[in-house]
Amino acid sequence: MASAREFVKARLAMTRQDLDQVLAHLTDVEPRWVPGEGMKTIGDQLLEIANKDIEIVGWLRNGEWPDDETDPFNAETSTLVEKKAGLESTRAATLEYIDSLDEEQLEETLSLPEPWWEALRLLDVLEARCSAISRLTSGITLASLSCTSGCAGTIHTSGPS
Repeated sequence: MASAREFVKARLAMTRQDLDQVLAHLTDVEPRWVPGEGMKTIGDQLLEIANKDIEIVGWLRNGEWPDDETDPFNAETSTLVEKKAGLESTRAATLEYIDSLDEEQLEETLSLPEPWWEALRLLDVLEARCSAISRLTSGITLASLSCTSGCAGTIHTSGPS
């Protein structure tokens, strides 16, 4: 049976593999493209994915939702290579954080802060409780899925419980 650490890292690797398949087909033109009315540009969606890693790890480290972190890249002016590098560096920091936790910390159950759900537009969530494993994988996975599925802003879920 896989350890909590192995599970988290495998889940993050799987979602990143899906994202990487999409990124492989992009050029510097597509990140400025808006897939649909009311949606963010592809570049903004990529920034959202990178920022979810930063925000979730920041919250887990400090117990407060960070709102003043510097973006890893500029969604409008960065090249696709710079965007990919920003995604890679934020994920590397997330994996480093996961490696710093012991199994007990990975299994700890905490209440999620409202901004986590709000940022993903999951307004139907009244209360969510999940382990650090679910927080790390679900938050980053949902942000990744919003980009790779082309349906940012239309994800409907009640979240992990």
